Amino acid sequence: MIGWKLSLQNTVSWMKGYRVVLRKTATDDLKSILRYVFEKSRNMETALSYTRRIRDRCGEIGYAPFSGVERNDIADGLRMVVFERRIVILYVVDGGRVRITNIVAGTRDYAILLRPDR
Repeated sequence: MIGWKLSLQNTVSWMKGYRVVLRKTATDDLKSILRYVFEKSRNMETALSYTRRIRDRCGEIGYAPFSGVERNDIADGLRMVVFERRIVILYVVDGGRVRITNIVAGTRDYAILLRPDR
């Protein structure tokens, strides 16, 4: 694979909104998505652009953190939003911040991925 480095900060700051923090699992998920898109498109700029858009969407959650669909059936306090019909962003609102826990392809069974025994 071509050498590349993706700089992903774990905090996205937004004015007048909740602070959004990406957990390590979400950052790892973004890196996996970047690799997948690069392997399929063979174009690093396309892959970077796509992951930046996902990251921007994560930051936007800070403006309306309670608008995501509640998924208490998977974990207490878990919420989700869909990005471009293909990606599911899972997060928890904790005090004055939003913790992005996972970013997964919508085709994957994310409920199984989040089971505590995994």
